[in-house]
Amino acid sequence: EVPEQEDGARAPRIASQPYVPTKAEIEAHFPLHAEYRNWCRFCVEGKGTSRQHRSGDTGESLGVTISLDYCFMVPEESEEGMDAILVAYDNAKMGLWAMSVESKGPTESSVEWLSSKIENSGYNGIPLTLKSDQGADIMQLKKAVSIKRESETSMVESPVRVSKANGQIERAVRTRQAQFRTLRVQLEDRLKTKLLKGSPLMSWLINFTGDVLCRYKVHGNGRTNYEMVTGHRFKQQVCGFAEKVHFKVTVDKSQRSKMETDWGIGYYLGSSGRTLEHFIGTEHGILRVDTFKRMTDDLAYDPA
Repeated sequence: EVPEQEDGARAPRIASQPYVPTKAEIEAHFPLHAEYRNWCRFCVEGKGTSRQHRSGDTGESLGVTISLDYCFMVPEESEEGMDAILVAYDNAKMGLWAMSVESKGPTESSVEWLSSKIENSGYNGIPLTLKSDQGADIMQLKKAVSIKRESETSMVESPVRVSKANGQIERAVRTRQAQFRTLRVQLEDRLKTKLLKGSPLMSWLINFTGDVLCRYKVHGNGRTNYEMVTGHRFKQQVCGFAEKVHFKVTVDKSQRSKMETDWGIGYYLGSSGRTLEHFIGTEHGILRVDTFKRMTDDLAYDPA
């Protein structure tokens, strides 16, 4: 009798399960999500499609290059009725800057913002290149900035319909969009509502996103953009975006009654890297304060 042969089987490639983080790892990761973690559902939802990155451009460049482009908060948004975001990438110090603009082109606010970013990065008097596509709006912006900075500035445009020619800014845009999505998903989860596209919070979240990437994203040289610009780490205390906090009001004590408190309640919107002040949203507007204190987690967000 011929023995029955058993069928073999290929070993399946089983997808790995997420690592179970410790409490300390969770506390270190939340609420900024500066690095992708597959055990964090907000990272998976916000950055899950943006994990692979190709190698950098191999083309030649002279001196410092600042790559520029316009994008939207998320790739799915159309141009109709939406405010664009001006994105700039410092190829030397790997800085990623972003600003919401009401219109494209050389507006006063856009020219002032980009010029100040270049100055704050230590490029005053240093020749640099402004690189972009051939869009008329962004070419006019580059010209206005080159005139304002009064230093040698060359302008380079990538060939039409050749996206790889300006690949670094495209990767920077995807990185910014992924980080923005992650922070927005987490905030909407805490607030139990969707953020409206025209909400003032959106513009502040754009700035907050850029600060997270600048201050905490470590690059291949082991340093963040903030460290490459300033020479030291960013050590200021921060908390989650739009988190409800206690903040200390700076007032003239001679004008204050002893019955009045020095503290108020507002919403954390970010901090200044130069003055080390915090931006707090209140019913009276945006305040700059030196000191804030977090609330317990169950009080940190007001569900809509």
